[in-house]
Amino acid sequence: TSANLFAVIDGVIVTPPKSTSLLHGITRDVIVELAKLNGLPIEERSLLPKELDIADEVFISSSTMEAWPVDQIDGKPVGNGEPGLVWQKVDELFQGYPASPELNETVYDELVIPAYNIHQNIYWVES
Repeated sequence: TSANLFAVIDGVIVTPPKSTSLLHGITRDVIVELAKLNGLPIEERSLLPKELDIADEVFISSSTMEAWPVDQIDGKPVGNGEPGLVWQKVDELFQGYPASPELNETVYDELVIPAYNIHQNIYWVES
């Protein structure tokens, strides 16, 4: 994988646990720790494809793109089709997290991601 998946279901952030078939993402680890430290309910467990159909929010993380919301899956809107409050809080916490000195922060200042136009294909690997 090149990104990590998070779904918000009934107010709880759910993300698959680390495994041999999952990217051990640094950004994922930071998001999990920030959620725990700030009292956001989070579970590391397997996520079923059908759970994404009922998720209020879905977002993806990677080191190069940080965390960004997914507005649709298979052409169907996630939640109300707009970035949700939990993602906004996670993004706020992440943006406040101290940046590594070796990162060129000006690159991130110039990077604009249109959250409403992001379409991610999610593939499932049965293990």
